[in-house]
Amino acid sequence: MTKCMNCDAEVSETDRFCRSCGKEIARREASSPIETESVVYESPGMIPREILAPGENLSFETRPVLWLFLVGPAMWAIIGIVIAIAAQFIPKDVPSAVITAITWLGVAIIIVALISIALRILRWRYTAYAATNRRIICQKGIIGKSYVDCPLQKVQTVYVQIPVLGRIFGFGTVRFATAGAAWIEIHWENVKEPRRVQRMLSEIMDAYRREAA
Repeated sequence: MTKCMNCDAEVSETDRFCRSCGKEIARREASSPIETESVVYESPGMIPREILAPGENLSFETRPVLWLFLVGPAMWAIIGIVIAIAAQFIPKDVPSAVITAITWLGVAIIIVALISIALRILRWRYTAYAATNRRIICQKGIIGKSYVDCPLQKVQTVYVQIPVLGRIFGFGTVRFATAGAAWIEIHWENVKEPRRVQRMLSEIMDAYRREAA
């Protein structure tokens, strides 16, 4: 039994129209994207559609966890603020040149940290991971982009590495063991809920193997 997309009533596989609302039952075409639980953190469209081959459809796409990109420079920014503020409480008998130098040191640290934050946000913005009905994809790069992919038939195992902090905050790295492409290492770093991502990827690969059989 399936459900009507309009009223959520149960319909049989042979019904052309819903017996509850009368709407025509939409059937999924063989070339349509594999339905999985989405973990997209922003609006769809992270992977350019022009890199997809005819008949290839996106089944899943996501990005790394943003705060992991920013935690390092954010800590340096806080250190710079503390130094700049502390300089204002140095005893007045200390030469003003020393106080000024310490203040500017704090300001310089803040500026460098803010630039680093901006660059890391850009790097995060252009990092994307995706799975289609044919392959897995890893996209990186701000100006010059790099795309690493692997056909689904070459993916043998999907395994997860979760660090100690990842267990607390729910992130980890998804790695792909491939056949015939040992010189290319594909891994999705610091994705949210990696075990759920692993499960969805397994569903996508199972669906691919059923269609290929």
